[in-house]
Amino acid sequence: MTVAEVDVVVRSVDGGEVPALAREDFVLLVDDVPTPISHFSVGGGERVARDAEPAVVGAAGATGEPAGEERSSGATWIVYFDGWRVPRARRLLVLREVRELLETAASVGDRFLVAAFEGDALELLVPLTEAQSEALSGIERLERRAPSLAFASPVAAAIARPLSTVERRERIRAGIDALRALLAVAGSAPAPAALLVASGGFDFEGLPPDESAGLRAEHARLLRALAARRLTAYTLFAGPERFAGSGADGPPALQAGNPGAASELAALAEASGGRAFVAAPDLDQRLRGVRQELARSYTLGFVPDARPGSSLAIEVRATRPGLALRHRSSIYLRTAGEIAGEEAFRTLVAAAPPPDPCGVGAEVGEARGARVGRSRLVPVALRIPLSALLLLEAGDRKVGGLDIHFALSASDGTLRELERRELELDLTPEEVERLAARGLRYLVEIAAPPGEAVLAVVVVDRTSGERCAARVELGGGR
Repeated sequence: MTVAEVDVVVRSVDGGEVPALAREDFVLLVDDVPTPISHFSVGGGERVARDAEPAVVGAAGATGEPAGEERSSGATWIVYFDGWRVPRARRLLVLREVRELLETAASVGDRFLVAAFEGDALELLVPLTEAQSEALSGIERLERRAPSLAFASPVAAAIARPLSTVERRERIRAGIDALRALLAVAGSAPAPAALLVASGGFDFEGLPPDESAGLRAEHARLLRALAARRLTAYTLFAGPERFAGSGADGPPALQAGNPGAASELAALAEASGGRAFVAAPDLDQRLRGVRQELARSYTLGFVPDARPGSSLAIEVRATRPGLALRHRSSIYLRTAGEIAGEEAFRTLVAAAPPPDPCGVGAEVGEARGARVGRSRLVPVALRIPLSALLLLEAGDRKVGGLDIHFALSASDGTLRELERRELELDLTPEEVERLAARGLRYLVEIAAPPGEAVLAVVVVDRTSGERCAARVELGGGR
């Protein structure tokens, strides 16, 4: 049984003490329909009560825990710094404040992940760890990069000169892809989890209507990916804009729907039940409440009655007067294909290759087109045992279909999703007999960056829904 969970931050509207609340103090509405709260917990920590069966692995918002099991009391801190369009002074301000937040607010049992986007692809600086010192070192690495912004970095060039429409579109798209990749990598992190997003925002204004519409569709896809997991986003706008009537550093908070690059960033916070801030001298004061919110939140669980690919509108009300609630506005139930695409990223960052019950193998051929400092094309032949697939009878033939998802990690720590492939199977009895002995062979060429590279492959049998994952070393090339 799938259990979806909603984290709710509660505060008193008059600033007074908030009493301890019980399950009966909340009303949960899903798509405007009152819905039974199947389990209830306080502070994202100790489990108070749960009535539902264990959750299905991979379900949206599911815990994956046995009923009644106590959860870790530590929080997860996911730091993401998007350096594009961020002037040097604000870069240093935001990174310093985030570092100080982790130094002062983190406690024993907390987990950390640090990632960045500097105009190309997601860079995983510190994989999920319980070592606070590693997370702080990752942020310090980003701080040390700041002086180079005055010289030859792509970020400095983007700030210093106007980009063409094509350059701007591709840079924004790459930034959205990077953040979606981070959600895939970090989406299984234990709750409660705070996603700290420092960025110059996504500026769609002024683009041709068709370009803007395409990017807004990608941004909507990003919001769905966020709605599929228990992450509360706290966004820190550090872009170059100045806001009229609010001082040089902008307003203390933002709302989605405001014009400019900050509004799309604020939408991440509002959709997830978090808050949106601007890089300003009092940022440290405004960030101090994040830890308290994680510790004082409540978690409401329910059993969704909807198909994968559905979005469920969420509303939570308090039966006690004088209370204000904040929570994510929707929950998205991922499809099997979306889960497989995200699994490819997690396969890349796993400490060890995942178990592969299907026995998928791969042969790596000699790269072609390799030049110093340039990408190369690496042929990879996948071998998929026919016994791992469910084929249907169609007259005297057997039919089926595969979806193959790829993700690639480079030696510089960047991660990116590659184009998904579809393979239709329509086999004669003779082909089935021949392939049963040697397996199905599928050849693909991978554009690999310079240096060592690793390819993650997730094969999905459309008929059975079975997923098989493999990790392939592509070597360093030249």
